[in-house]
Amino acid sequence: EPALHHSISVTILMTGLISSTPQILHGKLHGRSLQSPVRDLYDFVVANEVDPEALEIAVNTLHTDHYSEMTDTWTDKRHQYREQAAAEIVPKQDRWRPIIDNPAEDAVQAVAGRRYKSVMIEIDKRQLHAICTCGDGAERRRTHAITSATALNDWLDLTGLAGYVDVAPDRNAREAVWKARTIAMDAAPAAPSS
Repeated sequence: EPALHHSISVTILMTGLISSTPQILHGKLHGRSLQSPVRDLYDFVVANEVDPEALEIAVNTLHTDHYSEMTDTWTDKRHQYREQAAAEIVPKQDRWRPIIDNPAEDAVQAVAGRRYKSVMIEIDKRQLHAICTCGDGAERRRTHAITSATALNDWLDLTGLAGYVDVAPDRNAREAVWKARTIAMDAAPAAPSS
């Protein structure tokens, strides 16, 4: 599979930092999503095809209000994005050419498809099991061994679950994460006594 659009490679070369695809997409969604260049929208659509988990993680770190404002902005600017795409984007493969016709609509559909629609979280002994259902119906199962509060919080952040759970309409998910955090706190080694 091809790498994402050339802008990602340029970003890595210019900064000298090697970032993961979710980190790059996260930066594009958080840093400039309300004024996204058309190449970012193109990258989101391509990411949805070649690395859907990376887009899933990135899009689920967005707060609901930011997500709504972002998709509304893209929809409002769809004609402008279509003109820019025709002038600026040269797909490396023919299969990506249709994106040029509707970059905003395709990007909105891509991020909506990766956004968590529901998350069911269960705790079994010292394991947290999350069953995430995305907007397009795709289901992903994630498991984490509960060893420490820091490791649990890092895992929740890295999977995009932290952002979802914070605003989840599902009380079960919030309560399960609270229980996992309590278990993690209990798992922490005791501080040495002096």
